[in-house]
Amino acid sequence: TFNSLTNLKVLKLNDNMIKYLSSDTFYNLKRLEELILHRNLLAFDEGSMTSRIIKLNRLTISTDTPSNLSTLQINANIVEIISRQADLIIYLPNLNLVDLDVSQPVDSKSRKVNKQIDSNTFPVVLNQLETIVLDNLQIESIEPNAFSKLANLRSLKLNKNRIQTLRNDTFKYLTMLKSLSLSESNLESIESNAFSDLVSLASLQLTNNMLTLIKNNTFNSLGNLKTLDLTNSNVQALDTNSFYGLSNLTSLYLDRNKIKRLKNNTFQSLTSLNMLRIANCGIETIEPEAFSGLASLTTLRLEFNNIKTISINLFSYLPNLISLSLWDSNINALESKAFDGLKNLVFLDLNSNSLRSIKNDSLKMLGKLKALNLC
Repeated sequence: TFNSLTNLKVLKLNDNMIKYLSSDTFYNLKRLEELILHRNLLAFDEGSMTSRIIKLNRLTISTDTPSNLSTLQINANIVEIISRQADLIIYLPNLNLVDLDVSQPVDSKSRKVNKQIDSNTFPVVLNQLETIVLDNLQIESIEPNAFSKLANLRSLKLNKNRIQTLRNDTFKYLTMLKSLSLSESNLESIESNAFSDLVSLASLQLTNNMLTLIKNNTFNSLGNLKTLDLTNSNVQALDTNSFYGLSNLTSLYLDRNKIKRLKNNTFQSLTSLNMLRIANCGIETIEPEAFSGLASLTTLRLEFNNIKTISINLFSYLPNLISLSLWDSNINALESKAFDGLKNLVFLDLNSNSLRSIKNDSLKMLGKLKALNLC
């Protein structure tokens, strides 16, 4: 069909009802650089369907009806997702993106699935590969050094899998990785050196997991991390060194966890943090030095908690805070000098609380305040 289109560079075949592609479908498309096959009903010939597309650098095979998807292998056994049909062998030395997202995974009983990523998944060097998407694939484990041949990888997505534990050296040699996402992957524990070698990582998404506890030094090798999202991950406790090593972190999201107590010095290593969100966590107690070390913080979200009382000098370690939200946190009293130290605060939200008393000097030091919500 396409053999006469020898100069074709981009081919989009997404959102059709394609069921079959033979081995010579793209035989003469030697200049093709981008091939998109989203949302079809694909089964593949056992031949090497794309082996002659030597310039291809972007391949997307994603389907809403994956029961016919068989085995996808990049550079002869680089990526393997096993279902029920024949093998698809692809030789793509210039590939820089692999997307195997299955947006509506079927019951595991209805298809055969490779549940492990190990050294045989990516057995040869792929220097051009920069992005891998392995979402919704029922992956249960990742062996140490599984990605060791992908030294130039920049983005890795492993969302919506079943990876209960991140083992030591899981991401060994991925020194160029910038973005890592493991949301909704049933994570329960992270071993102490799981993130070793991720020295360039800037964004880490761990939302909607089952972590319970963030152990000391979990992130100590992530010195360049900017954003850490742990929203709704069942975190119940934070230790003094839970965030040790994150000296360049600017945004931390802890919303919708089960953290009843913020201990002294919990965030002391986060000297560059600008945004901290700890909303809807059931917080009952904030120890006096819980916010020590957060001199750069500008936004603090503490709404939907159970704080009850704002004690003296609680926020004294936050000289650059601009916005503070304590909305609907069951606060019934503001102690004397409760907001001392917040010399740059502009916005204060105390809406939907049960304030019975406000000491005369509770708001005394808020000289730059422009918006106060006490509804």
